[in-house]
Amino acid sequence: TPITSVDQLIQLVPYSVYVLSESAPDWKLVSASFNDSASKSARPAFIQGIDLAASSGVGVQTIYASSDGSASLLLVQGTSTDMRYLLRQTRPTWLVAEQNQLSLGDSQFTAWALIGQESNRMRYVIEAGDTIVYVDSLGIPATQVIELLSQFTKAKQ
Repeated sequence: TPITSVDQLIQLVPYSVYVLSESAPDWKLVSASFNDSASKSARPAFIQGIDLAASSGVGVQTIYASSDGSASLLLVQGTSTDMRYLLRQTRPTWLVAEQNQLSLGDSQFTAWALIGQESNRMRYVIEAGDTIVYVDSLGIPATQVIELLSQFTKAKQ
């Protein structure tokens, strides 16, 4: 069954999910997905990227796009246990990881900036309590990604 809204998505998972608040009018949700896989490790995780976690039953995926379509923001969110397992098994596509603090909504969390060769791509892994959030942005300056993350809200407790 296709998922048509964040409200429908958050009813399917037992962990916190962060969504972009409506105070970001230049951005719209273009995709939300979740696969309730009975076997979360059916496929070897090392042959896939973290962005495929939702299709493996590990997390939920939301994709936001700018109103002009020039930029996108992908988030994969799952339980800390499942996401840590998947991150350990995922082949890195970045060169350097730097630890810092980022705001996700009103809260500060430990985050890892995953820095690669692409100048227009920022990726973060945010440890938000019982949820780990993977963020992959394309076509958004780093300072704007950080500002955008502060506009997220916790949709599910």
